[in-house]
Amino acid sequence: MKEFAMYLDIAEGTLNRMINGKQPITKHMLVRLAKKLNDPRFYTFENLPAPDLDFEKLMKVWPYIPENKRRALREQGENYVKENRKRREPSESDG
Repeated sequence: MKEFAMYLDIAEGTLNRMINGKQPITKHMLVRLAKKLNDPRFYTFENLPAPDLDFEKLMKVWPYIPENKRRALREQGENYVKENRKRREPSESDG
């Protein structure tokens, strides 16, 4: 129990109380457990929105991407949204 609590970066007593149902698990703790254990099921306990893992990974590497590449990625994203929005908009013939 001690090693698992250390891995989760919480006090052993806190972990013990949560496991034994003597302390409620907060939303903050559920998010921490989901991230630490790489298990999105923790988000479902409180109907929390699960994070977009691709977006989180991109945010971690973003500072290491050169400015011109960042700009190109942003423009690609904007163009993708524009093009797909055009495809989804109903035409005048649709009614």
